[in-house]
Amino acid sequence: MNSHLQNRSTPLSSSPSSSSSNQQLPPPPTFDLSSIQSMVQEASSSGDYTPLIRKIGRVFSTPDYLNASFLIPAHKTSDDPEVLPTLMDDKFAPGQFYGLDLASVRQAYQLLLDTGREGVTNSLTNATIALASAIRATPVTSDDPEALRFYLVVLSNPLLQDPDLYKGILSPMLQSFSSLKKRRRRIFQHWMAQGGYSAEELKSLLGLVQQFMTLTMMLSEDVNPNRDSSLISA
Repeated sequence: MNSHLQNRSTPLSSSPSSSSSNQQLPPPPTFDLSSIQSMVQEASSSGDYTPLIRKIGRVFSTPDYLNASFLIPAHKTSDDPEVLPTLMDDKFAPGQFYGLDLASVRQAYQLLLDTGREGVTNSLTNATIALASAIRATPVTSDDPEALRFYLVVLSNPLLQDPDLYKGILSPMLQSFSSLKKRRRRIFQHWMAQGGYSAEELKSLLGLVQQFMTLTMMLSEDVNPNRDSSLISA
């Protein structure tokens, strides 16, 4: 993951015309559960959801920003059930975690959707569609396992349950995942199996993919399951 997304500010290059050599770039936009709770509360009190809507659009449309969001606090340990292990040389190294707090991710989604604000839902929907489209066009190539965090964030999105969004979100996400190199897919699969997904949640996710395949074949008379890229990916 890019170093500028790890809660550090990167100094601007010095310039003879610059009034201050210590000027710093602002931190990248990220979310955690606390910041979402705060922004939702402020928006509810003021009636102005614009700042929240704009930040949702930035963070949830950008893999790097999601990779740096909803991180587990540094003081948490391997005893915490929502901390997922990092795969090192095809084995889980004790004490190595990639640090995504899935419980916070799920609570954050619910909090946003519970606002009942069309602008909030539309921003989250459009941002997720944009992200899915972008990663289908430009697959993840980083060897850093943490570059895969955003997949788990998106897969926790309740909007995936909407059949109307299969084409815009689920299909390109599946195509993107299938384009990952074998090692990256194994890392992701181990995280899901050994981390924050219960047997019921994995079963639900599998059911979602099966429903997507069924609807795609039912609604497209001329679809060929041996040629359709989204069905092959699934």
